[in-house]
Amino acid sequence: MNRREFLTLAISALGASAFKLKAKGNNGSIIFTSANPAEALKRLKKELGSFKLIPADEETRRILSIAGETGSGKRALVFARKLETPVETSVTFVNNGDIKDPRRKYSSFYSYLRKERKGQYLISIVFEGPARGTSRAVVEINGRRAAEIDLRKDGKYTFKGAKGPMVLEVKDGRVAAIESSCEKKICVKTGFISSPHEKIICIPNRIVVSIEGSSLDGVSF
Repeated sequence: MNRREFLTLAISALGASAFKLKAKGNNGSIIFTSANPAEALKRLKKELGSFKLIPADEETRRILSIAGETGSGKRALVFARKLETPVETSVTFVNNGDIKDPRRKYSSFYSYLRKERKGQYLISIVFEGPARGTSRAVVEINGRRAAEIDLRKDGKYTFKGAKGPMVLEVKDGRVAAIESSCEKKICVKTGFISSPHEKIICIPNRIVVSIEGSSLDGVSF
């Protein structure tokens, strides 16, 4: 996927149809990179409407407190991760494990991200229904469930994506992408994940790695 194709996908990710899907309660996530996540969340909340953003951990809680009120209504789990090195700002939309490309018009939120140019924070907002707690990661390729990985067993796993291989490593109950054939390697820079509903996304390879776990009702905050 070249830069133009990536931008087209990212631009389309926050189209009106994506937010309509969220309002109906479909499973899905919005993932973006930003230099100023607090300001980005403020702007995104204007487009999300009455959703309540729930911090998944203390670092995310700090960012959300800077961003102001978290809203009311339906809830969404938010993860904030600091990347090892800044990357070009981007945004995408995942629904039921499939990286969507609705080809819609520009959103004001994406226009804001483009002005930032570089982002060192990866923010994931997860809208998902209940799921029983497990100790496994699910790998989806092109929207199809390709594998389930037991996080209790350390090891390395290789998957073939649209652009080439991706290598996942499981260690101490966590999983990370340690190698990828994609250009920007945002998936690798994401590092290890372990919290329920947290994800690793590789747009060029069309791969989504998710931690299965309890519903949002089980989140303590």
